[in-house]
Amino acid sequence: MALYQGLCGASLGQSKAARKSFQRALELDPALQLPLGTSPRIVALFEELGGGRRTRPAESPAVAAAPAPTPSPAPSPQEPSRVASMGRVQVRVNPWAEVFYEGRRLGITPMPAIRLPAGRRTLTLKNKELGVSRDYRVSVPANGEVTLKADLLE
Repeated sequence: MALYQGLCGASLGQSKAARKSFQRALELDPALQLPLGTSPRIVALFEELGGGRRTRPAESPAVAAAPAPTPSPAPSPQEPSRVASMGRVQVRVNPWAEVFYEGRRLGITPMPAIRLPAGRRTLTLKNKELGVSRDYRVSVPANGEVTLKADLLE
């Protein structure tokens, strides 16, 4: 039960609660393993707490924080200000995926909503363990949010 509480907490971004649940689960069973297909970000959290044995292959992708976006330069006084309408995309993937936009890696799911320019956009979802790479078109609403749901096991 504690393992699944930890998985749920980590998936929802509640790392403090997830850590507590994983610690409790490892106290009850130090040989506890995560289910196959667990997000690398959650695996890293679990291993950080001493849960080193797992069912995932050793060559799973390394978890790295997404690079901080660089701020765009301020427009020069002569040029009119062009403010692009932005929206957000919430990405929900089974089991997990690396998310790319225009060739740039944005992170590994689960992750917070992605801010993108409004309009039709293409996101690429990759899962190296499954050997899957798929493109998904989404309509990003100006000042709104849309959810992209994908099942990479289908």
